[in-house]
Amino acid sequence: MHRHLTLTWSQRPDPVPLETALISRLRAPLNVDGAEHGTVLDRVKQAWARYYASAGPCPDR
Repeated sequence: MHRHLTLTWSQRPDPVPLETALISRLRAPLNVDGAEHGTVLDRVKQAWARYYASAGPCPDR
């Protein structure tokens, strides 16, 4: 990921449509919002759930 990651930003009044289109087009593997449904998405969601569960309770919530 460090070799291939490119980061940029843009301010928009409503960023959701652009973000959804980019995630769909670029098929970013760790983004679940706007991603296509399927086995890979399910596995990523499961991995995120395990990650958050391993961190324990969040003091801010």
